[in-house]
Amino acid sequence: MAVILFISCEEYRLDTGQTLEKNSKTILNYLKENPKYSILVKALEITRLSEPLSIYGSMTLFAPNDEAFKKYLKRKNVADVSELKPDTLKNLLQYHIYNEQYGSANFVMGTLPTSTINGNFIKFDISAGIAQTKLNDAVTLGTLDVLNSNGFIHEVNDVLDPPAVTLYGWLKSQARYSIMLEAFEKTGNADDILKKIDTDPADVRYGKPVVKWRTIFLETNDVLKKAGINSFDDLAKKYSNTYKTTKNYTSLADSLNLFVRFHALNQKYFVSEFSDTYKESFSAGNYLIFGSSKGISINKHADEVTGADVQVGIDLANSNNITQNGVLHSITSVMSLYKVRPVTVIQPFAGSLEDRSLKLKTGLLSNFITEFPKLGADPAGQSIIWWLKWGYPVGTPSVPARAEWAGDYAVYLTGATQGYYYEVTTPLVFKGTYNVIVNYSGYRRNNPANASYASFKWDGQQLGDVVTLNLTDSNDAIGGSTVGPTPPGVTTQYGDFQFRRYIGKVTLNQTSSHVLRIDGLAGTNTQIWWYSVELVPVN
Repeated sequence: MAVILFISCEEYRLDTGQTLEKNSKTILNYLKENPKYSILVKALEITRLSEPLSIYGSMTLFAPNDEAFKKYLKRKNVADVSELKPDTLKNLLQYHIYNEQYGSANFVMGTLPTSTINGNFIKFDISAGIAQTKLNDAVTLGTLDVLNSNGFIHEVNDVLDPPAVTLYGWLKSQARYSIMLEAFEKTGNADDILKKIDTDPADVRYGKPVVKWRTIFLETNDVLKKAGINSFDDLAKKYSNTYKTTKNYTSLADSLNLFVRFHALNQKYFVSEFSDTYKESFSAGNYLIFGSSKGISINKHADEVTGADVQVGIDLANSNNITQNGVLHSITSVMSLYKVRPVTVIQPFAGSLEDRSLKLKTGLLSNFITEFPKLGADPAGQSIIWWLKWGYPVGTPSVPARAEWAGDYAVYLTGATQGYYYEVTTPLVFKGTYNVIVNYSGYRRNNPANASYASFKWDGQQLGDVVTLNLTDSNDAIGGSTVGPTPPGVTTQYGDFQFRRYIGKVTLNQTSSHVLRIDGLAGTNTQIWWYSVELVPVN
């Protein structure tokens, strides 16, 4: 349903994607019934933020108690919240509100998946346990998980200040990064990467254009000293190809400049979002390879001379440092450029977690799980989803369900859907040779009388043979089938299955994205839940 949030002088309609029954016990009701939140209630009423907290929706409030506000007002040298500038107070309170429901079970090392309605993020540290969670490195929690009809309340023991400095301002206050900060300055990258606050005028959320975030991975002076680098001059001597001649460090062709830009991503990437993936750095064509399966690492590879494992680790205690225009992580060894080898790429049909949040053409915010069954076979409507297109002559999509695959979502077009197709677009794939694998599940395993068929095309060219999806084939069903939980809404007498099925091999001569098309051919059993496309390097 549409909820109207009065978060500025205008009204902003937010699509919550659900209908809640009327219940007078809202977040605002709870606050008013508890005297320890009297200052917060007054502040909410001054800013009119009391209104969204009194109607139906799906929100989370980190609620400062009166003692928290008293500490904050003392720091600001004012006696009452009414003495704060209205815009300052509104911005402050918006930093405590999410337009999603997040219980303590959602707390992670890093941040929650979405921003506050202020537009920025809160840093979570759960290293000492959920009950001892710290927000922004300092603020502790009181009562957790107070669930009301329109969302959660978590009590906080101090007021959370929104970030007040840029990446550059934060680094200027941190002497332990002085060598790398000087490198950003002398290569001319400080202005563009660390100081600038870019926004996207086409992406307005909660009344504000969204900030285009940066992510910085940086060595402390101590880390550099272990590598024999005690000053900026030492760094330039080691990495610049113009050190002995022109010292033209601001040139993009200078290898020191490239080294500095290799430390930055042109996007938000918190530790809680890390996965086995890769992302292009500010140094165009050079990628950071992330690993999370055996501890967090960057650019893990075998040294070309010694064969020993080389990787950069993350100093978790000094990472997720949030600023106005980005986040900074401290790394445990010196970053090094190396020739990228092919890596495994997995593209879920339901999208990665970071891609599932969608902005509709109406300007409303939603997500893939909500929109998939609404869009039907309309190509124009599907344009808001970059990685997936689908169609069918009959039938309708079903809501993607949490299926057998690691508790994540798989998509399904219902059993009445004949002649369906999916087109899955991959992210950038490094050049190399790959085995193409599809992961899916269904039912009526090894029952030829209820066969389900599909053919596959890679960038428009036929890939492999027509596959009988529900039959085990030792030639191309890697590891055979695996019996798992029954897919949602299915009663089966034959046993359900999961397949990790090899489709064919492709050789890619350049780094780019690609499209795998799946055509579901006419058959008795079309109940297939598609989970992911997997590209595995041959070597």
